[in-house]
Amino acid sequence: MNLLISKLGVHDALREGMNGVAPIYLAQPITYADSIAILETVGKPTGRTDEARLLVMRS
Repeated sequence: MNLLISKLGVHDALREGMNGVAPIYLAQPITYADSIAILETVGKPTGRTDEARLLVMRS
């Protein structure tokens, strides 16, 4: 599965150009905890929940 991950407000122009090509996950992490939560969130649709969980445990 292709999934584009970008920070909200940085690559917004990609949204239109990638429409129908790959889903885009726009994140807006503010804190370190937000960034760690994104790992778990992205792990689900990519089928990598175990890997995401391991990364979270290491942080």
